[in-house]
Amino acid sequence: MEAKSDTIASALSRLAAEGAGADRIAAVAAEKMHAFHSALAPVIGDRGVSALYRRSLFLIGQDASWADSPHGEDGAGNDYATLQSAIARQPAADALEIAEALFTTLHAVLASLIGAALTERLLHPMFDPSPSGHAVQETPHE
Repeated sequence: MEAKSDTIASALSRLAAEGAGADRIAAVAAEKMHAFHSALAPVIGDRGVSALYRRSLFLIGQDASWADSPHGEDGAGNDYATLQSAIARQPAADALEIAEALFTTLHAVLASLIGAALTERLLHPMFDPSPSGHAVQETPHE
């Protein structure tokens, strides 16, 4: 089974291959972060999502100047405009690398806490192989 973070990374890579600039990559990353937040907040709360997000940023941005404050002043809630702005200021190749690293790390951190199977189940609705930002809806099995 392909890890869902790889699906987002593939969508982001496809965007870059189509010539999308850092602005578009950043916009898709922010859309996916909103989806991540929406999928997890009912289960772990806004503060739990914020903690996962901040931890992931810390892990990927220890030596990166772009990561000065990509989670806003309070680091809470689901406003990812600061992240979008931080990624958009980078060259397209760096923006792609940052966005891919963020989602791979978010997935890994969550999976280390609750297991891969539950992570996949909770995040399934947010993963769409298209870079449009629209989530695929799960249909009930009959």
